[in-house]
Amino acid sequence: MTNKVFLIQSEGLGRGDEQLGSMLMSNFFRLLGENEDKPGSIIFWNTGVRLVCEGSPVLERLKRLEEQGVELLACTTCLEYFELTDKLALGKPTNMMKSIQAMLSSDMVSLYSAAENFSPSSWVTSLTALPTRRQDQWPE
Repeated sequence: MTNKVFLIQSEGLGRGDEQLGSMLMSNFFRLLGENEDKPGSIIFWNTGVRLVCEGSPVLERLKRLEEQGVELLACTTCLEYFELTDKLALGKPTNMMKSIQAMLSSDMVSLYSAAENFSPSSWVTSLTALPTRRQDQWPE
């Protein structure tokens, strides 16, 4: 187990085709479960909270990660906003302050966002290294 926190901000990886994004997210969690190194925590924000709720297509993969010692945390505000508080199937609810504390105490925060025009190498970035591109490479 590593001292890393992953932030999952949506139900899929990347921007564009939703079905492809869902497939990528499912594959990501499968491979993470098979990998020897794992984050200490995964925090689910915004529509990402749907992944730890009843009916999620990745519940079994996330359950495996939880059984392997990865802490799964779901944003309480997001659960309430989407009316999913009573549908949480894995992990536990968390608030913004606890999320911030987890990020500040970790070695790395990995951001999986739907940011347009970012290369795969920028999907995993250290907060202290943001931005990861030279200014002349930034999208306009």
